[in-house]
Amino acid sequence: MPETPLHGATSQVPNATETVSIVGKVDTGFRKKPCDDQIDSIGPDFEIGPMLSSTIWLTVEGQRKIFNRMVEYQDPLDAVFHALADPTRRAMLRSLAAEPRKVGELAHPFAISLAAASKHIKVLEKAGLVERRVEGRTHTCRLNPRPLHAGLEWMRFYEKLWNQRLDTLDALLIADAIANPQGS
Repeated sequence: MPETPLHGATSQVPNATETVSIVGKVDTGFRKKPCDDQIDSIGPDFEIGPMLSSTIWLTVEGQRKIFNRMVEYQDPLDAVFHALADPTRRAMLRSLAAEPRKVGELAHPFAISLAAASKHIKVLEKAGLVERRVEGRTHTCRLNPRPLHAGLEWMRFYEKLWNQRLDTLDALLIADAIANPQGS
């Protein structure tokens, strides 16, 4: 596939301390129609050759970068709930609550490969729920219950909220029953 040179492209990230420079070649496998002058410009210091891949417009920006916190940033509490969302991982945590176990021991009850078990364990590690110790070829996992505390606190807030609302509903139903004894 032909390639088009990318001439000294630079991009400044807002509130960052360094400038990112893009130098190299752009794959032009998927073509767009060439411009009249055969050169497209993005920003003052950013020139790209005549025919570009259609995806370059999605990935290369000349003047500023957009940081999407919803996609790029993950709250530790989100990682905990993500890890707990899968029944296999919950069962692994239940097993680890009794004692530390090897990856093979965690995989055995589910009839899954060691690679699949390792992927589940990596999700648990990312959430901070599991600590893995490697000794030679043996990987031993241990439960770390501290991250569960944040999830418990989050749920307690909503438990209080719903208990208050249900108590109010209960009081209204009792008052309605006393005011209308026939249920009319």
